[in-house]
Amino acid sequence: MLAFFSLIFVGCEKKILGNKAPTVSFLTPQNNAIIDINSTFEFSVDPKDENGNTSIVEVLLDGRLRNVLDEAPWKMNVLASTMSSGPHSLTAIAYDENGATVSDKLDFTIFDERDAIVGDYEGIKISTSVDVQTNIMYHDTISITATITKAEVAKAIDIQFQPHQTYSPYSFFVENGTFIQRCCAPHPPTMSQNNGQLQIHHMPAQGPWWCDYFIDKVQ
Repeated sequence: MLAFFSLIFVGCEKKILGNKAPTVSFLTPQNNAIIDINSTFEFSVDPKDENGNTSIVEVLLDGRLRNVLDEAPWKMNVLASTMSSGPHSLTAIAYDENGATVSDKLDFTIFDERDAIVGDYEGIKISTSVDVQTNIMYHDTISITATITKAEVAKAIDIQFQPHQTYSPYSFFVENGTFIQRCCAPHPPTMSQNNGQLQIHHMPAQGPWWCDYFIDKVQ
C-alpha cells in the first residue's frame, strides 16, 4: 500500500530519548547498478526496529520525495523510462512509531543505448542510377549533414537531413548495436555502423536507382 504526503525530515539519523533508532538497508537495486531505460526495476528495502515497529519508509529519487511505503513488503516497481538517462540516486528514510529516523542511500545509472548515437553528423550522399539500355552506372555525390534525435517511441531514433531528403526523416529502432527500420514499406532503408561511421542504404523502389549515405558524428 502506498501513501503520499510532504517530506518532514531528511537526515541520516534522528533519535528520541529512550528510543533506539530503526535501521534500514537497500535490498534492490545494488549500489552503482546500471539499469536499462527500457526496463522495470524493483526498489526494495529492509527496515528494522528492535524496540518497536517501522511506521513508514520514504523513498526519495534524486533528493525529491517519490513515494511513501507504509507496510511490508517494503518495495515498489519503477519504470526506468520515466527517468532521464544518466546518474541518479535513491534515498530510503525509515521512521519508527516514535518518530526516530534513519536513512540509506545508493547511486545508480539509467542507460540508454541511443545516447551514443544522437547528435549532429556530416558526410556525403552518393546517388546511383543505372541506364537500363546501356547498363552504364552513374553517380552523383553531394555533401550532407544530419541530426539524429531520440524518438518518442522507446528505443527509436529519427534522422533528419540537410538538405532535406524526400523520404526523411528516417527512423530506426536501436537494439544491441543493430538498427531496425521502423517503416513497413516494401523498400525501407537499412543502416549499419562501421568504425563509428553510420552508413545508410536506400533503394526507394525496385530501381534502377538508389542512394547511400556515409556520415560521421561531429565532435
